[in-house]
Amino acid sequence: MYRPSSVTILTTDKCTAECAHCCMFSSPNREGNLSYEEMVRAIDELNSLNPMATVVWAGGEPTLLGNKLLDAISYAYSLGISTRVVTNVSWAVNEKKAKEKLIRLREAGLNELNISADDYHLPFIPFQNVINAWNASKGLGFASVSISISYGKGSLVTPEWVCDQLNISEALIEKKNNKTPRSYHYAEVYKGTVFMVSAVKIQKIGRANEALPAEEFDQLEVSDLEGGCQFIAVNPAISPNNELLSCCGFEAVNNEILNFGDLNKNTAKDIYSKVYMDPIVQAISQRGPKFLHDFVKEKAPHIPWKENYSGVCEVCEDVTSRKEVVEVLNEHKDELGLRLIFNKPAQQDVA
Repeated sequence: MYRPSSVTILTTDKCTAECAHCCMFSSPNREGNLSYEEMVRAIDELNSLNPMATVVWAGGEPTLLGNKLLDAISYAYSLGISTRVVTNVSWAVNEKKAKEKLIRLREAGLNELNISADDYHLPFIPFQNVINAWNASKGLGFASVSISISYGKGSLVTPEWVCDQLNISEALIEKKNNKTPRSYHYAEVYKGTVFMVSAVKIQKIGRANEALPAEEFDQLEVSDLEGGCQFIAVNPAISPNNELLSCCGFEAVNNEILNFGDLNKNTAKDIYSKVYMDPIVQAISQRGPKFLHDFVKEKAPHIPWKENYSGVCEVCEDVTSRKEVVEVLNEHKDELGLRLIFNKPAQQDVA
């Protein structure tokens, strides 16, 4: 059975910056807010399935929740779970205010601070806010402080640019690959806190697909995107409407395959039991979205496909969100399950 190792709670409806098209993980247009009780219940249920390593709050802008966020962080911390907040630091208008906010978060039990910074935040939030939060966080006892960048081919805000703004020397310590496209361009330990600058290339998914020109994205051959997904069901997300989602790679609320179910109506245990029996989810986990892509091409050769993709998440969105593709997958679920059992390629018959 899949066991959650962490969960991302999408806790707020609007991002302070009203960012136009951050490419992944967050959205300025989500509706609704989880109550404190819903967050606690979700944490308890998922943690009962498997002791979780981390609870992440993202958005939107999670700090808009105020004391509700602080209370939820304290609760997770009381269970021995590491906690992380992904924030645009709109509140860090100077170092004094930044430090006041960070002290409250740290006293609540926040372990990790993740600061979003890219071209898509920059029109709304000055990069000086990022510098203020970065400087103010030093010496407060966080386990890690990360500036996380999403960037394309024409972006101003690149890892090199960020390092230059922070007056630090870039030292690339991990190169990206197609399956795990995040790279770390700077890392140091200061008074027990790991400070880092990390980056991920934007993928042509969600709002980025609509708002950004094609030349902003890498163009990878679909054959380069083989392999199972390490995140699906293992690192789920919870929508502001309390729906359990497969991951936070892209918006999955209205996705028939990747929206696992309503936590107001079903327990996490019941939902995970059904997910475990779903061959489509198992195929993504074990063999990857490319496997499903090839399977549907075989079964329905009339369905058109892109020649290139910007990353594996784009393949997954393409496979799981198109009605005609999902219909083919549902129609051939039994055969798909058999191919997984016998470890057969997508385009090979099972005797």
